[in-house]
Amino acid sequence: MKRKINISSFPIYLTVYASFFDIHAQLPILALFAASAGATSFWIGAIVGIYSVFNIVGNAAGGMAIDRFGWRKPLLCGLVLVTAVLFAYQLVDSTISLLIVRAMNGLAGGILIPSTLTALSPESASAFKPQHNRNVAFFGISIGLAALTGPPFAGIISSLYSFKTAYLCIAILMTLATIFSFIFTKEKVSAHKPRQAKKSMYFKLPPVSLTACLFSFALMGGTGTLAAFLPLLAEQRGFNQGGIGMLFGMFAMMVILLQAWRAVSGWTRYKPFYLTIGGIGAIIAALLIIDLVIHRFFFATAVVLYGVGYGIVFPTILVLVMQGISLEKKGIITGIFFSFYSLGTAVVPPLAGFIWERADALSPPLTAIVIILLLTGLATWSYRKVSKTPAAPT
Repeated sequence: MKRKINISSFPIYLTVYASFFDIHAQLPILALFAASAGATSFWIGAIVGIYSVFNIVGNAAGGMAIDRFGWRKPLLCGLVLVTAVLFAYQLVDSTISLLIVRAMNGLAGGILIPSTLTALSPESASAFKPQHNRNVAFFGISIGLAALTGPPFAGIISSLYSFKTAYLCIAILMTLATIFSFIFTKEKVSAHKPRQAKKSMYFKLPPVSLTACLFSFALMGGTGTLAAFLPLLAEQRGFNQGGIGMLFGMFAMMVILLQAWRAVSGWTRYKPFYLTIGGIGAIIAALLIIDLVIHRFFFATAVVLYGVGYGIVFPTILVLVMQGISLEKKGIITGIFFSFYSLGTAVVPPLAGFIWERADALSPPLTAIVIILLLTGLATWSYRKVSKTPAAPT
C-alpha cells in the first residue's frame, strides 16, 4: 500500500526549511561578523546567546496568538517580521546594533516556529492519525536540509563577498518563503469552536506534553553543547576546518536519512516514549565516545551516532506533543515546547563551558550527559502520570 504525502503541507515544510536555514546559516559567520563589528569575546557570547533568550519569549507569545487567531496569522506575521529583521542586518554598524537585531531575530523566529508545528498537528490528541507521524518526519527532513545547506552557503557567500551579503541572501530566501506562504497556505476552519481554557489552567501542560518538553530540553542541551564545543574537541583530534565541517555534514545527513525512513514507514510499531528513550541512549553513548576517544575514525563515528539519536528523538517528541494537545490549548502547548527547546540551547552550553573552566576533568560532553540523565529521569516520572489520564490513540 502506497503512503500518500500530503501536498498541501508543502508550504509549511518550505517555511520550516527557510526558518531553520536562517538559524543554521548564521552559525559559521555570526561570531566573525560580531568581531568585525568590534565585539569583544564577552559581547560575541552575548550576541550568540541573546537569540535563544528572546526566542523563548517569542515561542510563548506565538503559542498564545495561535490559540486566539489560529496558526496562519501568527505564521505569516512571524515570516514578515523575520524577513524584516534579516534585512536589518544591513544596518548593523556596531556591537550594540548587532545585539539588538539579533534579539529581534530570536523574537520573530520564536513567534514563527510554533505555528509551523501547529499547522501540521491534529485538531486535538483524539484526532491523531498515522499521517501526523509522517508530518513530523518531513518536519525533521526540512530542518536537516537546512542544517546541511545553510552553513556552507553562508560560509561561501561571506568568503567571496561579505557577511552582509550573506545576510542579504538569507533575507531574499525568507522573502520568497513569505510570498509563497501568503499565496499557498490555507487554514481549515474547525467545525467546533474552541472552548476558552480557564486562565488558571491555561499554562498547565498535560503529562505527555511535559514529558516531550523535558526531552526537548535534554536534546537541545546536548546538541547545543555539541555544536559549541565539537570544533575544539575535533581540532584536538587532528581535524582541520574542512574536516570539522564534514562532521557537521555527516550529522545532518544522518538526521535526514532517518527522517526519510520514518516518512516511508511511519514508525508506528513502537511507542513514542520508548523510541525516545532509545534515541537518548544513543545520544549519551555518542557524547561519551566523543569525550573519550582519540582516534579520528571513532570520533567521527560518534558524531554519526549522535545524528542517529537526534534523528530518533526529535520527531518522536513532536509526536508526544501532538498526543497531548487539546483544541483550546493547541498553540500554547507547542509554544511552551519550543520554549524548552530554546532553553536547552541557552542554558546547557554556557553551563558546560563554565564547569569545564573550573574542573578540567568535567568536559562539556560529560556535563551534558549528567544533565540529560537528570532530565530523562524527570521525563520518565512525568510520563508515568499518562496512565492515570485518558489515553490518546497512537
